[in-house]
Amino acid sequence: MCIKRIQVFINRCLRRILRIKWTDKISNESLWERTRQIPAGDEIGRRRWRWIGHTLRKPCGSITKNVLDWNPQGKDQEEDPEERGEESETRM
Repeated sequence: MCIKRIQVFINRCLRRILRIKWTDKISNESLWERTRQIPAGDEIGRRRWRWIGHTLRKPCGSITKNVLDWNPQGKDQEEDPEERGEESETRM
């Protein structure tokens, strides 16, 4: 959902830069072709993969490499009795 909102903002900015009125019917794809842009989701995905590749080539003691392997230790949330199928006891 967040990427979609970013893409809407980018499209709006591109239309303002090119002075395209709201009455002019131009698809997003043709807007991207005119401005030589790629969709925001594709760009974000490409940059994520570049960051992961860069991080995997770092030495083992690197903080960013340790973040990829990080597994938080803590208490598991206890299940609700109703989720387990047990009836809750009422105290009187």
